[in-house]
Amino acid sequence: MFHKSVIAALAVAALGTTAGYAGTASTVVNSNGQLFVQATIAASCTYNIATNMDFKTIQTLASAVTPTLNGGTEGAIKVACDSGQEYALGLGQGQNFSTTRQMANGANRLGYELYVNAGTTQVFGDAAVGAATGASASASNVGGVGSGITNFATITIFGKIPAGTKPAPGGYSDSVVVAVAY
Repeated sequence: MFHKSVIAALAVAALGTTAGYAGTASTVVNSNGQLFVQATIAASCTYNIATNMDFKTIQTLASAVTPTLNGGTEGAIKVACDSGQEYALGLGQGQNFSTTRQMANGANRLGYELYVNAGTTQVFGDAAVGAATGASASASNVGGVGSGITNFATITIFGKIPAGTKPAPGGYSDSVVVAVAY
């Protein structure tokens, strides 16, 4: 089940009182004379962006570039869930997606991809598909089991810009949706 926010519900079920006629009052209760009280506590997870990905300044695209090979930083997301609560983290395709994720500088594009693993062989799954279906962790997304809502696990997002023709000079960027299914 996909939750965008934490919702707690409290339901109290009880039969009330009704007023009788001619100054008399009668109370309606169940056959055992008991008031039932119930509560449902919703599962909760929270996350935050710990580090944004930065490829730094790229001189050439003669070979693939990763943030760490170029002196930049990989992305990182911190996730915390109730103790024992399973979760799966998915990433969206980005604002400039065509056949791959792309950073933009006006009409200019610079292709890139986000990966589950440091070897950059497993592309990070689409948040819209994984989270909306309540998907569990798979090769295309990352998951875990919470150890308490204040105990954050850090998930590293690995990136790579493939070798190719260098686009026009300038700053390129993209924004990617992060979703947690639990």
